[in-house]
Amino acid sequence: MGDSKLKEKRGGRRLSPTPTNIHELTSQSSVALPLADDPHHNATRIPGIEPQEAYMTQTPSAAMPPYPPALRWAILGSASFILMGNYYAFDNIAALNRPLKEYLQLSDLQYDYVLNLLYTVYSIPNVILPWIGGYAINKFGNRRLIISLSILVAFGHLVVCLGLEKKHVPVMIIGRVIFGAAESLTVAQCAITVKYFRGKELALALGINLCVSRLGSVLNDVLTPFIWSRSNSVPAAFWGGFVSCVLSLIMAFLLVWLDWRFGSHSDAESLPPLDRTRPSSCLIDARLSFEGVGQVPATMIMTDASLKVPSAASSAQPPPVVVSAPPTIREIAMETMNGYDEQQHEHRPQYHANDSECTLIEEKEPWLKRGIRAIKALVDYSVSFWILCAMTFVVVGIAVPFNSIHAGFLQMRWYHGDPVKAAQVMTVPDLLSALLVLPVGYFVDHFGQKSWLFMLCGLIIGFSHAVLGLLQISTPIPCLIALGVSSSITAIFGSAVPALVRAEQLATAYGIMASSYNSAFVVFPMIVAKLMTVDPTVYTFVEIFFSSLGFLGFLLALWLKLLNRHGDLDKREIDNRPPPSPSTLGGMR
Repeated sequence: MGDSKLKEKRGGRRLSPTPTNIHELTSQSSVALPLADDPHHNATRIPGIEPQEAYMTQTPSAAMPPYPPALRWAILGSASFILMGNYYAFDNIAALNRPLKEYLQLSDLQYDYVLNLLYTVYSIPNVILPWIGGYAINKFGNRRLIISLSILVAFGHLVVCLGLEKKHVPVMIIGRVIFGAAESLTVAQCAITVKYFRGKELALALGINLCVSRLGSVLNDVLTPFIWSRSNSVPAAFWGGFVSCVLSLIMAFLLVWLDWRFGSHSDAESLPPLDRTRPSSCLIDARLSFEGVGQVPATMIMTDASLKVPSAASSAQPPPVVVSAPPTIREIAMETMNGYDEQQHEHRPQYHANDSECTLIEEKEPWLKRGIRAIKALVDYSVSFWILCAMTFVVVGIAVPFNSIHAGFLQMRWYHGDPVKAAQVMTVPDLLSALLVLPVGYFVDHFGQKSWLFMLCGLIIGFSHAVLGLLQISTPIPCLIALGVSSSITAIFGSAVPALVRAEQLATAYGIMASSYNSAFVVFPMIVAKLMTVDPTVYTFVEIFFSSLGFLGFLLALWLKLLNRHGDLDKREIDNRPPPSPSTLGGMR
């Protein structure tokens, strides 16, 4: 009656109620809900609930679904193109730096602030929106978000083009705000890519996403000045950006159709299992209480109707439910120390209710308590993840302010009065980064070592901008090649997120990461605009600023490496694959 029965009832091993295994105790009690066909118990089956639902064990995260390779690569191809139009239209302003100034008829000082303001207002909403974007993915699913945000991208750039036609800067600013509000499209793209490639070429897949997207920047550097030179019209060049946004919108519809038709029939399937609603939440909460069902937490209570004896009117209905009260943590602890008491178990209080009468009412919590819990959930991330976000802030944040000035910078230093040549030279880092993200992603998938690449990225940025700003060199191309290499490494920053956060935090984590570099896109352009007014001709102070950020990124990457000496960060992607669950073993290849 003692240890042997206890082991039979409790899964074959004894546990003591210590803080380290309190979750294990509660999870073991969660599989002890008796059914009618259980010979050890006299409770009846709950009507309308299948046995696997009645047991309500908290299952581990499901394994990656066995998606066919053709589907996975078709999804990747369409997902890669949904941001290509965004990248093309985003830098229309930078590609026509000097022609745009002449078209708007602004002074140098006015134009410097307008130029950087157009980039800043794009990023201001994205300091907050990516956080909401991660929540929106969990709430509404990738499909709705991808379509709505792709429409927003096209509409925002349409407003920019209309404002440019009228030479109305405030309308252009409004259009850039709308255009920037769709930045969470990046979060949705990352989330759907992780869904199909987690544990299988994830870094390569994210690299291909960025590669194709950056081809939009390359095409912008080539086609936008070409359209301007042929048509002698700045608005005509911007309308080319609108066409690219429409093409990306078409690819977004294709992506959503593929995911709906062949991937899964419900967005809920792509959500982490712990986010799903379970019908026995009151039972689970009861097991977390030291006093059992009688002391259910205030957030979940049972109505008086659930405790009534069935009335005559309900006698024609199925027999009432007889559910044994689940064992509490205190009972498990006492059974562990004193042995299992069968008589005490049989006399545990039972509750009678009809299926139609057993209802749950979720007591409303004060708004302040709900808000505090939501904030705790948002900041419940590891130190390593926050270091990664800080590194993204300083390293990726350099890209936008440098792109906003690169045409003018190259014209001032090397290509005087030749905006087309300056824009073409700037295709060097964009094209190189687009091509190198594929081998970099392949390397990370098969050899790991992300933290070493992060450190290399910071060093390259620091030294390259120091050379551009402080040394007299005959051509900037070697430094631009080096910056292209560093830019390709930034493509794998996103692949480090799954190794640093829990599965249910993934979508919001990508949102936080997007918020971090968008914060840099808000702050850095204004700093650059101020530095340009101090040194408007040779950009020395601006380049020193960029170089300092690169070296700071190296130090943050070194810190991240030290914190994850024995973690998953530097493992191969295939080593981070989640173990398959028993339910999916049969379908996996």
